[in-house]
Amino acid sequence: MGFSMMQTTVAKIEAGTRPLRLSEFVGIAHALGMPWQSLLAEPSPMIHGDVPIAEMESYLATLRMVEESMRKDMLTYVSDWAEARAERLAAEQRFQDVRDGAAADPAE
Repeated sequence: MGFSMMQTTVAKIEAGTRPLRLSEFVGIAHALGMPWQSLLAEPSPMIHGDVPIAEMESYLATLRMVEESMRKDMLTYVSDWAEARAERLAAEQRFQDVRDGAAADPAE
C-alpha cells in the first residue's frame, strides 16, 4: 500500500474513533485491486433486500465518515499546495529582482 498500518489503527478506523485518510483509503482500494470509487458504491442490488436496516445505517455512517475524511484531506492538500505555490512565486520574484539588478549594474 505504500505505508504500514498497525492493527490498533485499523481497529480505531473501524470503530470510527480515527478518521481514514484519503491516502489510506486509496491505498486500501489499490491493495484490494479495485478502484476506490467502487468502495463508495451502493451495495449490490442482489443483496440489497437482505441487508438489515442497522447494517445499512452503519454503511451510510461509514460513507459519511469517509467523505468527511476525504474533504478534510483535500482542504489540507489545497492549503499546503497554496503555501508551496506562494513560496515558489516569492522565490521566483526574488530571483528575478536579483537578476534584474545584476543586469542593470554589470560592473558589480
